[in-house]
Amino acid sequence: RVRRVRASAVLLLTSAGLVAAAVAAAQPAPPHRKAVAEEAPAAPPPHGVVLVAAGASAGLDRDLGALPSARMSFYLPDGFTLSAIGAAKQLGAERASSSAVLVGYRRAVERGRLAAWAGLEAGGGVAISGPITGAMTDAPMALVVPHLGASVQATRAVALGIELSLPEALVHQGGAYTLQALPAAWLGALFDL
Repeated sequence: RVRRVRASAVLLLTSAGLVAAAVAAAQPAPPHRKAVAEEAPAAPPPHGVVLVAAGASAGLDRDLGALPSARMSFYLPDGFTLSAIGAAKQLGAERASSSAVLVGYRRAVERGRLAAWAGLEAGGGVAISGPITGAMTDAPMALVVPHLGASVQATRAVALGIELSLPEALVHQGGAYTLQALPAAWLGALFDL
């Protein structure tokens, strides 16, 4: 009789263990920490990008050679751009400067840390030149500026980039209109806003 009681107890414990194992198997597994981390909200996209760059550009007076130049551009997320460009140089008794404001559109492609873009801008400006001690002459300009650029991400919010452009300028100088190419190149940094 004692053996029967022991056998019944063993059978009861075995059955209870099997039921507990079945219930545990039916319960859904808790989510992995990695999956929770993947569901975390992504960082918000930047409100725009600012390019601050220095380089060189051609001037109306070819005798002065390339002019040291600076460019500051604001690139909106929807592709529209706003840029300001300035250049100045003094060589001997001659000096020249130019400035322009441009608006346009660009398309960009990103692959990991690398990015490339192409765009087209248009606007107006003025070029000033003449002797240091004499009267300066100014030449209003209308510009169409195709440009290409590339960058590599240095930090989360800063990239290092290069931009090349080939502006075509319609210049009013000396009572006549002339069309001149004013190629330029800049190296600088792009900052996410």
